Amino acid sequence: MKDVSVLLIDDDEIERRLFEAYAFQIDRFNLDVAYAPSVSDAETILKGDAPDILFLDNRLTPYDEFRETLPVIRDAGYCGPVVVISATPPRVSKHEYNEHGVSASLDKLSLSASLLEATIVGCLTAPKNIEPSV
Repeated sequence: MKDVSVLLIDDDEIERRLFEAYAFQIDRFNLDVAYAPSVSDAETILKGDAPDILFLDNRLTPYDEFRETLPVIRDAGYCGPVVVISATPPRVSKHEYNEHGVSASLDKLSLSASLLEATIVGCLTAPKNIEPSV
């Protein structure tokens, strides 16, 4: 079983618990789920070992959306796959997500263990095209 580390950045405790419940239903991977309730907490975590995949809530105070938070995450040195999650997904085309270095997006209301697993598989098998910021 492959070890996979993920970081969930979400300011909603209930969403964190739901995410973890779905993650621990996945038997295909040995998932290590870390959690940050804010971007600043995530920056601290990212100074250590970078996760294999980062799940980013679209709206994290004081930011309006992923277009504002993602540059902060990239500036912290994270260059892996990012999945934007949101209860009210932004109206963004797949092309625009790709332009911002987003690997996938998930609607929190549709989240399930099988969808989470498929997203992780997709992120792990997709070509790597994000370079660390200098």
